[in-house]
Amino acid sequence: SAYNSKFYDLSLWQANFKQDLATVNSPVKIPTHKVNNLIGANRFTNGKFDGNANGLMFYASSGSATATWDNSNKLGSGGSVKLTSAKPSFMIINIGAVDASKKYILPFSAIANKEANITAFLRQFNSPHATISPISTIKVQNTANTYECLFSFPTTEANTCITFGSGNDDLAYWLDNIEFYEADVADTK
Repeated sequence: SAYNSKFYDLSLWQANFKQDLATVNSPVKIPTHKVNNLIGANRFTNGKFDGNANGLMFYASSGSATATWDNSNKLGSGGSVKLTSAKPSFMIINIGAVDASKKYILPFSAIANKEANITAFLRQFNSPHATISPISTIKVQNTANTYECLFSFPTTEANTCITFGSGNDDLAYWLDNIEFYEADVADTK
């Protein structure tokens, strides 16, 4: 069976369902985790996109999708990768093995041509391409922001990829400063 899901933050919930109109977001941001230490080397060495967009693959559900190196400084100097698709899409980056006994951290910067939700998760690089971690939903905006996703105890897999997904039509977004590390992480919830 198949299903569709959609992430609603408070403003999107209020706009779509006309519910909880008097509710406001908390002014206090409570972090979900604290990175104590990064372990080993960054698994994606071209994450700063200083001169090219090598090391990734980009696909759309239908139609054309383009991943291009962009030096317009939308996310600071040095370049970024621009992902453009008229239909839902996925970008994958092969990062090798992950272990179910470990935690991993994925920091990155992003900006988009419009407010939209994208996802980040780990999956098998080879067939059957199963998702092996929880899926993080990130609200990207038309202003630059830095994000960090934690993947705790994914399924052990010898050949893994980071997957950025978009269920949006007509979305262009830029990514930069993508890193992937094993990490010593403390939960703060």
